[in-house]
Amino acid sequence: MDARAHVSIGFVHPIVAHLSDQIGDPGPALRASGVDPSLLEDPQSRIEVASLASLLAYGVEATGDVGLPARAGLSLRPGQYGIFELVVRTSRDGHDAISRVNRHYDLIGDLPAPHLELRDGEALVLLHMNSRSDSAFVIDYVLASWMAVARFMRGSGTRPNEVWLDRSEPAAASAIRAGFDCDVRFGQAENAILFSPQGFGRAFAPMDPVIAGAIDRRADELAHTIRSDGRFRRDVEREILECLAEEGATLAHVSKRLRVSARTLRRRLYAEDTSFTALRRALQEREARRYLTETNLPIAAVSAEVGFSEPSAFYRAFKRWTGKTPQEVRQGARPNGPNDQ
Repeated sequence: MDARAHVSIGFVHPIVAHLSDQIGDPGPALRASGVDPSLLEDPQSRIEVASLASLLAYGVEATGDVGLPARAGLSLRPGQYGIFELVVRTSRDGHDAISRVNRHYDLIGDLPAPHLELRDGEALVLLHMNSRSDSAFVIDYVLASWMAVARFMRGSGTRPNEVWLDRSEPAAASAIRAGFDCDVRFGQAENAILFSPQGFGRAFAPMDPVIAGAIDRRADELAHTIRSDGRFRRDVEREILECLAEEGATLAHVSKRLRVSARTLRRRLYAEDTSFTALRRALQEREARRYLTETNLPIAAVSAEVGFSEPSAFYRAFKRWTGKTPQEVRQGARPNGPNDQ
C-alpha cells in the first residue's frame, strides 16, 4: 500500500485517545508525526498513512509497549467512527456487515477494505497488507480496529478465535498477544482475523430496514463528497506525468506505482467521473502543447516526451485531439519562429 494513501481522522481518534491515557498530552506525538492537532476537530479531514505509522511508532517508543497498536485499535469507543459505526450496528449479520463496510469503506480512507472468506470451518476476515512493504504497527492497529468494530454487531457476541500475522514471531510476541487479547499466530501467509462461522453468521438484534437504508444513503452521500475532492485523480495524474516518457504510463504500470489493482484504479476514477484513458490523453495533449509552444524541442523529441514510440503515431493523435498538426500549433504560437519537422 502506498504510504501516501490517506485515512480519515476518525480512524486516528482511538490511538490519540489511547496516547492521552498513557502519556498525557498527545500534541507532541501528533506534531512529531506531521499531524496538525487542530485536524482532530474536523471530521472530514484526513492524514497520510505514513503519519499514522509514525504516530504508532511514537507511542511504542514512548511506552515501551509493542502491543500498543493493537491495544489502541481495540480501545475504539462508541461514536468515534460516526456513521461508519451505524452502518455496522444496523447490519443483519456478519456477512451483511462486511458487505456494507466494503460499500462505504471510502469513509475510512485508502486502506484496503476487509475481505471475507469461509475456509476450513473458519470465517476469515483478511487484510490485504503485508509486513514486507507496510508498517507492522499499522497492520496491528487496523486488525484490532476491525475486532473492535465487530463488537458493534448488536447482540452477536462476536469474538475472534485468533489473529494471524504474516511476520516472524518477535521476541516481544507476548506483548503483542496481550495487545490483541486473544491468541496470535505468527509466520502466517496472510494477516487475518478468524471467527467461528456460526457466530459470524448469526443474526443480530432486529433493526428496521428503513433505518438501515437511510443510513446507507447518508453514508453514500458522505463518501461521494470525499471522492469528489479529486485527491485520487491528482495522484494518478502525478504518476502519469512522472512515467509518461520512460514507460508510456500504462494502466498496469501506474496501478503498480500507486500500489492498487487496475480494477480499483478504474473504479475510483469512475467515482470521480473520469477514466485512466481520459486522464492520460488530456495530459499528453497538455504536455505536447507546452513543449510545442514553450520549448524548441524537435517534434520527434516532443513525441517521445509524451509517450509515443513513433512520431507518426503522435502526429495522427495530435491532429485527432486538436484538429491541427504539431507544426501548425508551434507556428501559431511563434509566427516568426522556425517551423521544425
